Amino acid sequence: MSRTDFLLERISELWVHNHEISERDITSKDATEPFLAFCTTLAAAMMHHMCYLPAESSGKVKVAVNALMHFASTDRSAKDGRLDRALQSLDKALDPASTAHNRLEVVERLVAALQSLRLLSISAGSDKEMRAAPMPDVCEVSQHLYAIARLLKVDTGSEHAAPLLSAVNERLPVMLQALPESFLAPLLPQGSLSADQMKTIKELDNDLRNEYRVRRQMLIERAKVLMQSFMRADRLAEEGLAEEAKALVQKYASSLSADPEVSLSSIFTERQADLVAVSSKASSGDKSKFVASVKQINIGAVPNRGGVPSSRMVQQAGGRMPGKEFHKKCRLK
Repeated sequence: MSRTDFLLERISELWVHNHEISERDITSKDATEPFLAFCTTLAAAMMHHMCYLPAESSGKVKVAVNALMHFASTDRSAKDGRLDRALQSLDKALDPASTAHNRLEVVERLVAALQSLRLLSISAGSDKEMRAAPMPDVCEVSQHLYAIARLLKVDTGSEHAAPLLSAVNERLPVMLQALPESFLAPLLPQGSLSADQMKTIKELDNDLRNEYRVRRQMLIERAKVLMQSFMRADRLAEEGLAEEAKALVQKYASSLSADPEVSLSSIFTERQADLVAVSSKASSGDKSKFVASVKQINIGAVPNRGGVPSSRMVQQAGGRMPGKEFHKKCRLK
């Protein structure tokens, strides 16, 4: 087992990271998406164990952890070696005598430090509770936090989550008081439908499930075909990543399911709050009700490639749209 393989195994055992991280992510200088996610989750785990650090070093470590979270938040923040310098700063904060410089050495030391902190948490009896409720994905939590802040019209200019979370907590009670009491109550409580109504709903549910399954199967097949075309890229072979990419595609392709994730019983728990996000029209009506980046794309003028009948052709067809026989006659001419 190579040095990097051993490190990846230690990372897996630490449950620090649930994303795909490879040897290339650790040994290269690129700020890849898997490595950014790993750094963010590593920083969160370090922050979670901060209470087990000596008091004289916890302040410096907290500053370094916050800096790492910032530089790992986006590709732009991580550019020009800023992410690697943030990792080195955290390593120095934990151990001022550290002489590690390259990414592999620094990550090894940080993982070792986190393992030590976890051993302290185990001895304190808190690790059992942590394993029962593993940490959520930090990137996803951050995304939801910023979405809530924008919804509550809270300033999102802060670089750190703590002030933003504090502002959201102050604003949230005011917003909840403005909502009607029924907003968080089930729209259709259990037992409110008759037997005939339930029979009709079950038939509708069955039809919708069958249609969803067909559409989902088509989408999955299209995704597989797209991935197969990507697999033919020369760059994968040139960089020696063909087998790794193939294994990754097979893994995610096997996890795709055509079955819907909701059940019939879900209709008895749905609230008005759950339906707000899907109540807006996606393709028509007032554009301000549904915002999507794809609506900002203008493809410009499209050249005429044929297939549209001219006015003369329509007149020859008696004012009707040309049929198959008419097109056949035109092609013979």
